[in-house]
Amino acid sequence: MKSFRLILAALLITPLFSLAGCTSFKAQERFDIGYTHNREDPVFIEKVIFDKSFYDAPGIISLDWKEVGKITVPAPPFPPVPQKIFIRWFDYKQQVFYETTVKIPIEAAKVVTDLPKPRFGSRIITTGVLPNGEAVVWVSNSLRASIGTWIELARAQGRQVEGDVENYRPQIEEMRQLGEI
Repeated sequence: MKSFRLILAALLITPLFSLAGCTSFKAQERFDIGYTHNREDPVFIEKVIFDKSFYDAPGIISLDWKEVGKITVPAPPFPPVPQKIFIRWFDYKQQVFYETTVKIPIEAAKVVTDLPKPRFGSRIITTGVLPNGEAVVWVSNSLRASIGTWIELARAQGRQVEGDVENYRPQIEEMRQLGEI
């Protein structure tokens, strides 16, 4: 029985050692995930799915355009640069739900790895949404476009979709009272 366990362990571990020594096996480059939006038109980002494999739900976004407001740091093993980003959001001012899938060009992976690494932190793939329902994706080496490099990877027009505005009624009323919308 003991020899059976040793043989089984050897069979399970050997492929891992061969992968580690293989030149074609390469660890993914780390990047963080950010979100941006226009301060005058706050949104609630309900769902973001990267290549149907990585899911995020960042929540309320209200800040200056091309300035990262929320950051998600994926844990190892780091995901590859996505080929598609699905995003669904609620626009508080318009009281409309949008969703779209932004298709990222295949060469974007090279753009991400060629972008100089920041002195602190890592590169950031940022998704932003506009009041007209459009979604834009950039890669950057800074939290703000004014102090670093931001390269647009892709954009897509969202479509209005069904959703329950009543779920957001308390926030809508509070934003109105504060003069935010």
